[in-house]
Amino acid sequence: MANKTIIVNKLGNDHLAKSKNNQDYFFVSDKVKMVFDGCSDGDNSEVGAILFSSFFGELEKEKMEAPEFFEENVKEVFNKMLSITNRIDFIFNKYCFTIVAVFETDTDFIVKYVGDGYIITRKDDEIEYISLEDECKDGYPKYYIYNYIDPEYLIDYKEGVKISTKCFPKDKYQNIGVATDGLRFAQRLEWQEQNKLKEYLINGKSVGIKTLINRNRIRFHDDITICF
Repeated sequence: MANKTIIVNKLGNDHLAKSKNNQDYFFVSDKVKMVFDGCSDGDNSEVGAILFSSFFGELEKEKMEAPEFFEENVKEVFNKMLSITNRIDFIFNKYCFTIVAVFETDTDFIVKYVGDGYIITRKDDEIEYISLEDECKDGYPKYYIYNYIDPEYLIDYKEGVKISTKCFPKDKYQNIGVATDGLRFAQRLEWQEQNKLKEYLINGKSVGIKTLINRNRIRFHDDITICF
């Protein structure tokens, strides 16, 4: 039986207090789930994430859902975005965002990512969160747009960034999802709430997760997006 897709996209409490937009976004199709997290130092970095999602969704479906074409697709989408403008100030303020995607094939769940965030795994009735933060320099996420910026404007990642891959075989895992780094705050909840979140993930209850986040709003300082 196919997994019921969970989609949760909630504004963080700190952004709410400062009247800032939600800088997370997402993309979901039959075989792809993807989350984006805009740079908090940029003005309206969700603009780039929304544009990316829109352009990615316009790709030929068969190619779009094939993990082996992901890097080629990402390059095509960023070229479209840069055709709108390549002004350096606009790029830094709008186009800096992380990408974490999971593709479902006949035999595997394949995660492709650039930047931080989380992979959510379901193995039997156990939910685990895999942080991708340790692959970022000094806690600073890597953004794919850095490949298009002159290194003189960059402090880190002057050599550019690459898309990483992790594979999870279906004979061991029932489901794989992705989340932005706002998920870290869920791991600081009371253990009863943590258990409820995992129960909702297993049972496909998006509304339950949204209600849990609302109930613990003050603890979720950052935006959080989950696609599972």
